[in-house]
Amino acid sequence: MKKFNYCIDCKKELNRLDAKRCKKCYILWLKNNSKFFNHPDRFGSKNPNFNKDNTHNNKCIVCKKKISKNAIRCQSCAGKERFKNNIKKKYFCKDCGTETKNRYSKYCRFCCHDGNRNGNWKNGLSTLSLRIRTSEKNKKWLNNILKRDNYTCKKCNQRGGDLEVHHIKSFTRLINEFLKEYNQFSPYKDKEKLVRLAMNYNKFWNLDNGITLCCKCHKNTFNLKGKP
Repeated sequence: MKKFNYCIDCKKELNRLDAKRCKKCYILWLKNNSKFFNHPDRFGSKNPNFNKDNTHNNKCIVCKKKISKNAIRCQSCAGKERFKNNIKKKYFCKDCGTETKNRYSKYCRFCCHDGNRNGNWKNGLSTLSLRIRTSEKNKKWLNNILKRDNYTCKKCNQRGGDLEVHHIKSFTRLINEFLKEYNQFSPYKDKEKLVRLAMNYNKFWNLDNGITLCCKCHKNTFNLKGKP
């Protein structure tokens, strides 16, 4: 059976079973019985939050609406002026000078991850092998091998597509031999000197040490077996 609840004063049906009065009757009851509403020292100048300085005739510069004491414009006029100023202003990256969308960002989306701003920054200790692999001479060496083999895989004879250059003698072995020859230099402190020496080290740039392979054949080689 459904239970019904009614207001004590006006006998109106209520949604809640634990309520005694409706909203209107509750407000009237508060005014008559509450100490806050009946206290004589709570109204007007007797209230502790009353401020005499709030009585002013300050108006907006643009639309002449009444506004607060310290304001110059109303909210709508201030918003319009902010929008005009944002359209005129342009913000640029500190490093590369490209335009940024956000006025709060000092760098563009590429420069904000460069150098010591990157989360993986380790005080400039990027590996020697990475510096050699990303050099322009290495890119030319890769292109020369692809042209020599006529852009075809040497195992499955696939022409074009996803082709890669495979080192017959692994790149890690070549670096170990290179570091043994120049063991007087540190790979961390004297990294820039070693990069310059690597550009003239003939074993890195020997065309007979490279073969063109497709992705599938390259994964099946001894060096890359078991890698994803």
